[in-house]
Amino acid sequence: MLLDVAVAAASGLVLLALLLVAVALRRRALVKVPGSFECAVRRRGRAWSVGIGRFDSHHVRWWSVLSLRPGPRSTWARTDLEVVGRRSPGAEEGLALQPGDVVVRCTHRGACLELGMSPDAATGFTSWLEAAPPGAPGHPAL
Repeated sequence: MLLDVAVAAASGLVLLALLLVAVALRRRALVKVPGSFECAVRRRGRAWSVGIGRFDSHHVRWWSVLSLRPGPRSTWARTDLEVVGRRSPGAEEGLALQPGDVVVRCTHRGACLELGMSPDAATGFTSWLEAAPPGAPGHPAL
């Protein structure tokens, strides 16, 4: 009986270790792609979620770090995003964001969306929005 418990516990630990390795390898693969940046996301009324963002010509795609899902969890079209402000994180946000991060407040189709990222990533994000074709929404009001 004791041997069965030990084998089950060891099997559980091996599975947990494999899961952690898979999450770490996935994160590493996501970060290596050009245009990727560390990005936490918070929608109105929800907690921060840590992840990886990536720009392409018309969208920002976001993958949760704590998921094995192959595709992005969220995709935002450039034409549906508008920056409405930028702020420093509050004390209660310190655990979810990296030291020195900034919070870029946006609207996405009228809903509040906050993105926590490094100052360099925030500059790249706002520049990407400003580079939208003439007449397209999304130009930051900073």
